[in-house]
Amino acid sequence: MRSIGRSIAVELARAGCDVVITGSGRSPDAFPADEKQAGWRDIDSVAEEIRALGRRALPVVNNVADPDAVAALADTVVREFGRVDFVINNAGAARAGDRVPVVDVDPAAWRKVIDVNLNGSFYMSQVFGRQLIAQGEGGTIINISSVGGKLMAPNTAAYAASKAGLHALTAAMAGEVGRYGIRVNAICPGIVSTSRLDDLSSEQWDAIINTYVPLKRAGAPAEIGSMVVYLCSTQVRGSAASSTAWMAGRSPGDSGLAPGRRMPRSCSDGESMYTSASQGVALVTGASRGVGRGVAEALGAAGMTVYLTGRSTTEGASRIGDTPLHGTLHDAAAAVTAAGGQGIAVPCDHADDAQVKALFARIANEHGRLDILVNNALCIDDSLIEPGPFWTKPLAQADMFGVGLRSNYVAAWHAAPLLIAAGRGLVAFTSSYGAGCYMHGPAYGAQKAGCDKMAADMAVDFEGSGVAAVSLWLGVQRTERTEIAARLRGDAYGDFMARSESPQFVGAGHPCAVARPRTFRAVRPHADRRRTRAALRRARRGRPRAADLAQYPGRAVRLPSGASELRSLR
Repeated sequence: MRSIGRSIAVELARAGCDVVITGSGRSPDAFPADEKQAGWRDIDSVAEEIRALGRRALPVVNNVADPDAVAALADTVVREFGRVDFVINNAGAARAGDRVPVVDVDPAAWRKVIDVNLNGSFYMSQVFGRQLIAQGEGGTIINISSVGGKLMAPNTAAYAASKAGLHALTAAMAGEVGRYGIRVNAICPGIVSTSRLDDLSSEQWDAIINTYVPLKRAGAPAEIGSMVVYLCSTQVRGSAASSTAWMAGRSPGDSGLAPGRRMPRSCSDGESMYTSASQGVALVTGASRGVGRGVAEALGAAGMTVYLTGRSTTEGASRIGDTPLHGTLHDAAAAVTAAGGQGIAVPCDHADDAQVKALFARIANEHGRLDILVNNALCIDDSLIEPGPFWTKPLAQADMFGVGLRSNYVAAWHAAPLLIAAGRGLVAFTSSYGAGCYMHGPAYGAQKAGCDKMAADMAVDFEGSGVAAVSLWLGVQRTERTEIAARLRGDAYGDFMARSESPQFVGAGHPCAVARPRTFRAVRPHADRRRTRAALRRARRGRPRAADLAQYPGRAVRLPSGASELRSLR
């Protein structure tokens, strides 16, 4: 009843899907006390919830660790519904005798965990992957993993190994089926309040929350369900098929519960993603075009009042070499208003502290609050994409440390009192996988790494305030600047555009972060050293490959979606 699987199924149904749900057929004697008291009937009860939402539901008792049973399941799904669009691998072995030191693990307990968590996901992905390919219309496979696969804590060897293996399976399969329009992603939740953790005492629970969750609240299953809905939505179609969405939860406690206590489902189930966002105020820096404009438009679509800053006030005044960059700050503000919000253009040079101070004074005077700050302004020199070592390029590349790093700190410093006064909010930094690999040279990498560190440390300082801080690792963005770069240097960057994503992809998550504030951190997969060195050589020669992007799929996102963005299972 208190489970991630139930919430995923219900959220998908709420978004317009017919849902096939599987379970192990556990005995009612094994149900927790609250489930027995409620008359819970496992997947049959979930099926009733789905039908109450007006969608078809098919509960099936199935053993995902049995490849023949999985094949039979696929036959049943296709026979009953004619197709499948989304496959969510959530089945997991129960906590049992595997949570002991490796030298004491019973081989049978080891095999059970690996068979269900890893082999089961493999069987499901293989069988249903074949069906998705045969249908020829793309689709989505999502593996529900865990940060345990990266943290690898003591006494969790079987669990950690199964989840680490699931990460590898996800990344490898994504690279294989992307050409069929099929996306493969893994979600790695942090600490989530489910019945699987009922074996922990109150003291153990409080210790875990207070030690590992800076914002003092466990995640809710419905929040994972919302992430699944987003990854199944059409909003993700522009993202790279090989990328993996990693999610590790840190949640501000706005539910009124005592620190460390479980949050009941009623605190999050069924509430609108945009309940708070529609009344909110946001500031997006560097929003004349590109990612900043895309984020601002998405916030406007959520009904927010959005302040946009930038320096482009005259059409064609900004250029890359001899090529003009189209779009102005006022055009972007008008687009926000057209999307359903209120766009307010504020010309501002973020290298000038006085202008930034005046900006926040205006926001305080006009609204008295701020819910979202998106630090996106960045001073980019035209030489950024040119080949060659850093000492052969203009010293102007170091300007990124002024507008792009220091400016982010200044904006967050002014924003913090307004965010805290609102009682909940978000500071977001637009970063890149370039923070963890060679990309565009040391200045760019240092600026992105600095954003990541700034977000992490600000999250600690915001502890207990209801304000979250995140750093978003963006993929290749389909912006005016990157499209010009692809035309000018198609030999080096043309392939990347095939894996590009729209700026609106990034923007879609910010309203949800306000409605259900939550902090996430990117988990960067370890890249093979030989591949990394090869990618480094290509980058230095100015001839990177699109495949190099797949080495760093880590991205910290939590993005919502609505029913209109899903194709129902027919």
